[in-house]
Amino acid sequence: MPIERIMIVDEVEANMLFFNVVLTALGYKNVVTAANGEIALREAKKQNIQLVISAWEMSIMPGTTMVQRLKSDRKKYVPYLLYSKRMTDQDIALTRDLGLGDILTMPLDRAKATTAIEALIERENTLPKEEVTLRKIEVYLAEGKPNDALQLIDAKLKKPPYSLRCNCLLGQIWTMTGQLAKAEECFKAALAEDPNHFETASALANVYSRTGRHELAIEQLQSMSQKSPKNISVMVNLGSAYVEADRPEDAKKTFATVSSIDPDFSPLKDEQGKLAFKEGDLSLAAQLLAETQNGDGLARHFNNMAIGLTHRQAFEQAIATYENAIKLLNNKAKTHALRYNLGLALAKKGELLRAFTELVISFKADPSFDKAYAALARVSKQMTEQGIAFDKNLVREVNQLRAQQKPPVPIAS
Repeated sequence: MPIERIMIVDEVEANMLFFNVVLTALGYKNVVTAANGEIALREAKKQNIQLVISAWEMSIMPGTTMVQRLKSDRKKYVPYLLYSKRMTDQDIALTRDLGLGDILTMPLDRAKATTAIEALIERENTLPKEEVTLRKIEVYLAEGKPNDALQLIDAKLKKPPYSLRCNCLLGQIWTMTGQLAKAEECFKAALAEDPNHFETASALANVYSRTGRHELAIEQLQSMSQKSPKNISVMVNLGSAYVEADRPEDAKKTFATVSSIDPDFSPLKDEQGKLAFKEGDLSLAAQLLAETQNGDGLARHFNNMAIGLTHRQAFEQAIATYENAIKLLNNKAKTHALRYNLGLALAKKGELLRAFTELVISFKADPSFDKAYAALARVSKQMTEQGIAFDKNLVREVNQLRAQQKPPVPIAS
């Protein structure tokens, strides 16, 4: 889609006027202005901004914070043109991490600004097919649709110059589907091409945490934070690694550092919410996650937490984790997977009637979820063998839904 909606962010009115004049001369009329980063964040939520032109040095919210907030809040890729009086080495490290390469040096020059804007927009309006596909994959992942993302991976994306990003995205797909060995292989292949690729290194650290190699995760994220100390996403991920390693005090100190920079950074609240949940403070967790934009990601996190408890046969803890997560994420996420695994845990504990109810809720929430239907068939058979009555009308409703998906083998009725 051609770029039409552009936002200019600056506390200096003269600079906003400068870019307005440049954009008007180039024929762009749909231009939004924001006098600071806080206004920019609000406007970005209200309008489908396709390009951000922003000052780096601002007092109310510096560019370092604003850009990271904007990028964390948006699912779709948005290009940035930044302008700065003087970027420090830390600023340069951050822009490299975030993939921000379009930067003008002040004082502003109309000819240079015009050339930079034209080149950026021309590049965005004439993207190669492979780049368009990679961005679609990123959107699917942001929406929690790894299987849809996987369908877009082809042989050409696995070759340079796309192979690095493709391996990173493929690793994220495997992570989301629980295939962590495959994910690690992809992330290491990407880092072999670029050892400093921020997104891949962060994702690999997450795999280390998920597979119990906590010190490796912490070491990697500490190293990344030292190289790019203004990258608050790395600090949040480090705090998360401390949580997974059962080092809550280190996590709280790290989160406090991030909070001193940007207390409203949504990934920070998500991770603080996870810690509160783990410590059993459900009231604080609910408060922190009240406005989360990552409900499905949180559902996966709590699901994995409870699955681990189930594998250790800590059924009571697992069941309580599922139930609390479902209550916490009500209207914030798709909870059919949580319901499904809650049903399995209840069945293993021998509470077949409750298991049956949760599996029905899971299947009705997503009738294409074959595992829920298969589990329902098993549990209903067990109930029949044990003489436990269940609602036959509910069974009939489930079978009717199933019939709409594919020719069914009906569960017991």
